[in-house]
Amino acid sequence: MVGETPRHDNRIFYPRNPEQRPRRRDWWDDWPGRTLGDHDGLPDKVRAQRAAKD
Repeated sequence: MVGETPRHDNRIFYPRNPEQRPRRRDWWDDWPGRTLGDHDGLPDKVRAQRAAKD
């Protein structure tokens, strides 16, 4: 496993999951806002499988 030891200056923000804020001590309150696209986050293969079921 590879990772980095938590540092005091690390910050995190989940634009699609703001409910994570209460659980995080390293929440980034003043993150640089960006417009989020319409991508649903699914790989093309999964999206195609779901579409085939409908």
